[in-house]
Amino acid sequence: NLSELYTKTTVSELKMEKMTEATEGAAHLFDTEEKEAHVPRFCREEQRLTGSVRGSAFHRAMELLDFADTPQNVSKKEMTDIVNQLLERFMADRKMTEEERDCIYAAKIADFLLTDVAGRMRRADRKGLLKKEQPFMLGLPANRVREEFPAGETVLIQGIIDVCWEEDGEIVVLDYKTDRVDREEELISRYQTQLAYYGEALATITGKRVKELLIYSFHFGSVCGLQEQPMPSPP
Repeated sequence: NLSELYTKTTVSELKMEKMTEATEGAAHLFDTEEKEAHVPRFCREEQRLTGSVRGSAFHRAMELLDFADTPQNVSKKEMTDIVNQLLERFMADRKMTEEERDCIYAAKIADFLLTDVAGRMRRADRKGLLKKEQPFMLGLPANRVREEFPAGETVLIQGIIDVCWEEDGEIVVLDYKTDRVDREEELISRYQTQLAYYGEALATITGKRVKELLIYSFHFGSVCGLQEQPMPSPP
């Protein structure tokens, strides 16, 4: 009965398991027809760019951004120019490869930096309360992972949280997504399990209540909230 019981897994594997149960296919990552002055090398060489590569590149850019040092009250064009300059600097400093830079549409990052949630992140970062690419490991009763597993066994779940911050003594979790979907509800359904694990891990680690689980969709250019889900509280 225990032949399929594993002792360690990742949030990504659990997410894909849930997605497979709900749909026959995996997620399609967005592609865009939007053009910028910068002509990517992959276009010049007529190479095919996969959505997963673009998603990784966007995550790398968001990891490198210094939120505390980015302006807020500027126009979309000004913010796009600032992002382009930052991306070129990351590449010059060898913090980002040319291939990664070629994958990124600066205007989409500019859209995010002009949102209210980016302003909240900016304020938290200036107080030293913002964490990016935060790794964690969480031990759960095995039957929480699969009903057929015994409750007396423990499964370790590991993952990396894109960004989280403390706000008014509580925790906010945000995950960046580049999936191309028709409706925001589909995005929420696809990733609510993943965000719930992130929230539970942070509640356990910090001893603070998680008040919001958020997704930022680069495809829609908007924040999707999971407020309808139970908010994880510290044990």
